[in-house]
Amino acid sequence: MLKATSNLPVDILKLNLINSFDNVILDKLIFYKKIIFVEECYKIGGVGMLLESSLSELSYKGDFYHFAIDNEFIKHS
Repeated sequence: MLKATSNLPVDILKLNLINSFDNVILDKLIFYKKIIFVEECYKIGGVGMLLESSLSELSYKGDFYHFAIDNEFIKHS
């Protein structure tokens, strides 16, 4: 995990290869009070959904915010 370069207590996790979340990452994330996950894919079936599900299985008690594209038809011009 990378430390953000500001005075805010923030960590940044950059996923270069998305296969699954290993226990090392999940064991660290489980102690965070708030997780904000941003992705450029659809919300349902995306990586954020996988992470939220994995944390839920570990009884994650913090807040999880997932920002992604809603699963609806996208109109083209």
